[in-house]
Order: sequence, then C-alpha cells, then structure tokens
Amino acid sequence: MSGNGKPLKDIIFIIRSLSLRERISRLNNHQAIHFDAEAGSACLLFHRGSAALRRKSDDRVVARIHSPSVIGLNSVLGPDPYHHYYLQATSELDVERVGVARLSETLSAKNLWEPACRILSWNINQLYLTTIRADAAARCKPGAGAEYTG
Repeated sequence: MSGNGKPLKDIIFIIRSLSLRERISRLNNHQAIHFDAEAGSACLLFHRGSAALRRKSDDRVVARIHSPSVIGLNSVLGPDPYHHYYLQATSELDVERVGVARLSETLSAKNLWEPACRILSWNINQLYLTTIRADAAARCKPGAGAEYTG
C-alpha cells in the first residue's frame, strides 16, 4: 500500500492479470475519454499517466486518477454509472479498456475477486471522503469543493 492506503500490490496484480498489450491506447494531454454507452460497460486500466474525472454538466473535476489504477470494477454489477462523467488526460496516458465479459471471466477464472474487492473498497472510500470534504467546504465557502485523488 502507498501512504494514502492505495492498494498498489492489488492494482498491479489485477492490471497484469487483465492486460493485453494490443488493447493499450496512448492518449495525449487534455485528450478526453468518454464512457461509451453503446460499447457497453468497461473497466479502465491506467498503465501510465494521470487523468481528471470531470462531470459533464459543468466540467468540474471530481477526481484525479494517477497510474497505476483500476477504474470501473463495479461495471460487472450492472449498467455503467459513469454516463454523467468523462475522463480528461492530464499527462500522456496509457489506458486500456476491458469489457465486462472479459473482466468477469478473468476475475473468476484466476480467482481475483479478493484483490478486486480491496481495490473497489478503496475507490469507494476515496469518493466517500471526497464527498464529505466537498460538503464541509460548501458549508464554509459557497462554490468550494474537494477532489478525490486516486
């Protein structure tokens, strides 16, 4: 784990277990990644670089995500919850999209549910803490907020 509790060993293990080199895309700084509803839900593997998760309605940054990272593990549970958001690279970014079928099959076949749960729990905790900070900042200063950094 890193200093903020990020489960790095689990993240690296999951990325190595799911990754196929030919699926990795390199994005330039400021390039957007949209969660494509037509392509179906997916998990994103951040191999190198960073991105901001932005709300579509006002372009507000709600999270900063740094590699290595696994985003969207919850996509195996149902419809993609990210249709109100998009990602914007904040550096050169090597990212890989893993479809739900492959994600679920690989997690089961390689018995990776335990490390996947630790990653998902950490991601949820970071978003929860962000929400608490944003609520506290809004009570003190209108228009203020907080960001999740993962």
